[in-house]
Amino acid sequence: MNSILALARLTVVESLRKRVFLALVGFGAAFVVVASFLPAMSAAARVTLLQAWAYRLVLFFGILVALMLGAFSMPEDVETRRIQTLLVKPLRRSDVMLGKFLGFLGVLAAFIGLMGLASLALVRIVGFLGGAEAEHALAPALRVRAAAFEAAPGAVPVIYASRPGVQHRVEGPVDRDLRWRFDGVVRDRFGEHATVRFRVRLGVTRPDAMQGGDAQTLSLRVENPARPGGDPPPRPIRVWTRRWAEATLPVSEADPGGTIWIRLVRPSAGTWMAADAESMELLAPGGPFSLEANIGRALVLIFLQVGIVLGVTLAVSLFASALVTLLVGFFFFLTGSLAGFLRASLFTSEAVLQSMRDAATRAHSHRVESWDFPPWLVALANRLTESVLAVMPDFSRLDYASHLVAGQAVPLADLVGWGDAARCAAYLTVPLLLACAVARRKEYA
Repeated sequence: MNSILALARLTVVESLRKRVFLALVGFGAAFVVVASFLPAMSAAARVTLLQAWAYRLVLFFGILVALMLGAFSMPEDVETRRIQTLLVKPLRRSDVMLGKFLGFLGVLAAFIGLMGLASLALVRIVGFLGGAEAEHALAPALRVRAAAFEAAPGAVPVIYASRPGVQHRVEGPVDRDLRWRFDGVVRDRFGEHATVRFRVRLGVTRPDAMQGGDAQTLSLRVENPARPGGDPPPRPIRVWTRRWAEATLPVSEADPGGTIWIRLVRPSAGTWMAADAESMELLAPGGPFSLEANIGRALVLIFLQVGIVLGVTLAVSLFASALVTLLVGFFFFLTGSLAGFLRASLFTSEAVLQSMRDAATRAHSHRVESWDFPPWLVALANRLTESVLAVMPDFSRLDYASHLVAGQAVPLADLVGWGDAARCAAYLTVPLLLACAVARRKEYA
């Protein structure tokens, strides 16, 4: 273990001496500075824009540094015969791999930390210069997830391509509604009012001159049997399908224990509504250091993505040249970043394939021939996409940029569950174990 740590320290020192790394730090910092002067509609929008830019830049340069360190380290050691000098010492070959990996992780942690501190300082400065208008952007609201979700009897489970998971669709009588329960709605946490934020899918089952398909007036109702005088009056809210809508609720409408049930009711029996547990949330005011905590969460997720890419790139460098390793690592990151989009596209492609098969079953062969691609080719492409997604990480689940833009502080536990944590651990350990096994048997001339 001491030899691994010693090699890790040596790797950190050598990496920090490289001018390329220092140039990337300066280049990334310059980009963040330039982003702070971009035009915006308001001071608050400027602060929000700067946070999004900083996140993307830190992620981009972090991945770039990881690719360069992982792709060029082992080939350079072999070419300069430095690897032979290390192997002469009482070091196992697996120790060399682990030492380099830990050293590179230390370098990346320093890089991401410095860029994060620079970004935080710029955000604070721009927010200070923006005055009172930018104050709310400097205190992101904490997102509170629903503790429970219920759909009325008769709700139909449906799957949509643009949103993972199963949603519940209600139609027919308007008493078929959707309900969310929130706990801990108390003044110490929310103050006098709580902001409820929701996004649902809307449509019509039959033509209705009074109701549009994409926009409807829903009724938001709070249930509190313990409240004197009964439930508060319903709140009509104009809602567009798949767009976030907000409303403000007095905290006093929750029961004494801080539990509140919120219902969404459709305007007529000729409409339908679909949602799931993630479709509604509450926003609690952020504390004095909520901005620092929010940027810290973003940096943790960036470091996790960068560490996975580093491990894969370092493992591939044992088999391929530096250029090939660089391309493989970039493809790995790009595919992982597009995993959410690829899954949605796969869902749409499967629906198209099923329609082609249905047309063939109905003996409308001329319709099948009119497609740009034959069914067997579409099916083959879908299977290949499924195979790639099965082995690639879903970096889109670790993306925090949308929460920064929305001004929300989302706990890491809401983004990375136990299943996601296990997969990330597997992506970190499996490539390294394979690399260590190969390094034990690899001969270095």
